[in-house]
Amino acid sequence: MRRPGALTETEKDHLVATQAKLETRTMSLVDLQCEAGLGHVSPQTILTALSERGISCCREELKLF
Repeated sequence: MRRPGALTETEKDHLVATQAKLETRTMSLVDLQCEAGLGHVSPQTILTALSERGISCCREELKLF
């Protein structure tokens, strides 16, 4: 028997809606976690939930002057 997931489908939908509503692409996972009110899960769980919904992230490129 599988262990139930940390996020329900409703919470995942809310997370995606929060990410789309903020219209920013430079938000960290921790900030997105706080904004969505999902303090009971880890940032890795947030990343997994977003990737399940087809939203990927990338690391900001470091530019040298």
